[in-house]
Amino acid sequence: MRGIINNNASMCAICNKEIETVDHLFLSCYDSWRIWNFWIDAWGRKLVILNNIGAFTHAWNGVINKSRSCPIWRMAFFYIIWTIWLSRNDLIFKDIVREPSLAIAPLLLKKVKPMIKWVKPPCGCMKFNVNGATRGCPREAGSLLFFFFVACSWAGTHELIVESDSSNVVKWINNPPFAQWRTRSVSCLINNLKCKFLKWKVVHTPRSMNQLVDCLAKDGVE
Repeated sequence: MRGIINNNASMCAICNKEIETVDHLFLSCYDSWRIWNFWIDAWGRKLVILNNIGAFTHAWNGVINKSRSCPIWRMAFFYIIWTIWLSRNDLIFKDIVREPSLAIAPLLLKKVKPMIKWVKPPCGCMKFNVNGATRGCPREAGSLLFFFFVACSWAGTHELIVESDSSNVVKWINNPPFAQWRTRSVSCLINNLKCKFLKWKVVHTPRSMNQLVDCLAKDGVE
C-alpha cells in the first residue's frame, strides 16, 4: 500500500535487529549505547542508560550540575545525539560505517589537557605567579607587585620573574605602547620601575600551571 513502510524498511539501519524508533536509535541500539558509555567512562562517571529519551535527558543533566565542566557535559548530550544521527545517515545514504568511539573523539580531545607542573625558580631569583581577578577598579592593582619588590632588599640582589596566564598582560607590560589606553599608564609606570631591578622578566604561563594562584585570586575577591 502506498505510504505504508514495511517492517524491513523500518528496521534500525545501524543494528538491523529492532524497529527504528527515537528511543532505540539514540539509546538502546548497541552502537549508540557504546558511544554513550565511551563518553561516560572517559569522564569517570556512572549513569544508567534508560530507554526513554526524555527520562535519560533529565538523568544526564543531573550527573554534573555544580561544576565548571557542567556546560561541556550538557553540550556533549546534543553532540552525541547529532553524531548518532549523522552516522545513521552516512550508513543509509553513503554506505559508510563509522566506529562509535571515533565519532566523539574530537570532543574528548578538547577535554584532555597535558599536565604541566609549576617549576621553582633558580637560585638567586624571586618568582611571582599572578592572576587578573580583581574587584572594583583594577588598574592600580597591576603595579602593586612591582612596588612591593622595589621596596624590599631583594630588588638589588635577586632577579624578578613574573608569570601570568594572561598573554595580553605579558604583552602590555613588555611593550607598553601596545597596551590598551585604560591600562597604558599602569604599563608605563611598571616599565619605569623596572630600572630599579637587578634583572627582571615577565613571561606567559599556561593556566594549567597557574591554577592555584587563579583559585586564590578568585577566592580573594569574593
